[in-house]
Amino acid sequence: MMDIKDQWQVCSLELSKRLKELGYPQKSLWYWYPIPEVIPNSGGALKSCGWEILYGNKARIYGVDTICSAPTSGELGIALPLNCDTYRTTTRFGCQYRPGYTPRKQIFADTEANARGLMWEYLKKNGLIKESNDV
Repeated sequence: MMDIKDQWQVCSLELSKRLKELGYPQKSLWYWYPIPEVIPNSGGALKSCGWEILYGNKARIYGVDTICSAPTSGELGIALPLNCDTYRTTTRFGCQYRPGYTPRKQIFADTEANARGLMWEYLKKNGLIKESNDV
C-alpha cells in the first residue's frame, strides 16, 4: 500500500477514473482499489468504504473491473507525445502541448502526475492521441 504522503506521484482517483473511461491502458505500477468493508448482519457481504492505492500485482486480485490504474508521472510522460513538456512554477505544475514553436494548450495542476494526466485527457478527447493503448 502506498503511503498517503507519496500519492502525489500518481493521478488523483477522479482523474484516474476518467482516464480509464477514455481508454488509458490499465497497466500501471499502482492501482486505485475499493477498500472492502463487511456489511453488518449481511452474512459476509462486502461494500466499498473508500479507495486506496495498492501496488500493481496485489491490486489485480480485486478484479480488473473494480480497480483503476493510478498512472505515475513517469508512465504518463511516456504516454504523452514528444511535443509535450512539463514544468513547475512556484505553486503548481504545468504541462504544455507544442505542435509547433508556440504552445497550443497549457494545463496546470497541483501535481506533475495530475498535470500530465489532464493533458493526456485533453489530447485524447481532441483526437490527438488515437489509440487506446499508446503506452
